[in-house]
Amino acid sequence: MAVPRVVISGIGVSAIGRKLERSGLQLTLDAIAAAVADAGLERTDVDGLATYPGPIVNYIPGLVGPDLYEVADAMRLSLGWHLSTPQGCGQIAPVVGAVMAVAARLCRHAVVFRTVTESSGQAGAGRGGIGAGLAEADGPLGWLLAVGAMSAANWAALHATRHMHEYGLTKEQLGWVAISERAHAARNADAVFTEPLTMDDYLAARMITWPFGLYDCDVPVDGSTAVVVSRADVARDLPHPAVRK
Repeated sequence: MAVPRVVISGIGVSAIGRKLERSGLQLTLDAIAAAVADAGLERTDVDGLATYPGPIVNYIPGLVGPDLYEVADAMRLSLGWHLSTPQGCGQIAPVVGAVMAVAARLCRHAVVFRTVTESSGQAGAGRGGIGAGLAEADGPLGWLLAVGAMSAANWAALHATRHMHEYGLTKEQLGWVAISERAHAARNADAVFTEPLTMDDYLAARMITWPFGLYDCDVPVDGSTAVVVSRADVARDLPHPAVRK
């Protein structure tokens, strides 16, 4: 039996902004509804569900979205496959899992969502480190906290610094990433920041953890994004062109 080819058949995004005062579940349902409609499907067509990072110990308020079972119950889904885990290749891991599940015929249409409510979760306080306040931790986090590395920026900075040493990456080259992203944001009506960013602005920004400054770091927001992963044989019936690998 041939392995089914897989496509991204739909994508949906909820409202995105600072302190939207909407629950993570509601944002998730909005994003999923938009993705399912974009794929030309009905709620009852969805038989797979995945997210990142799932029900982990949440050191940062709003970092973790709603539980899979909560979403499945709210949508009254009948699932043949589901997945939520922080382990894997980051936020893309559940998409990879969904592709494999559809290819293995465990489900036909899998929805993958990622939801954050970090902006509302801060409740007026500053953004805390992932390990802030912990006396001790097990596993890799224990090694990181021991040297004061308490955020994703700290962790990525370790690799970036090594990359600069090995390959000559410059601060200005990093800057073009932030400048290009801001230029793209200017074309998006839902973006939080749309003002142009110059190289001078980038280089003058407050340092967070070398080599990353303020504009290298993400912005705490509330919002949810969802994609539908489907078997490729449905592509001819989709209202929009499918995204193929």
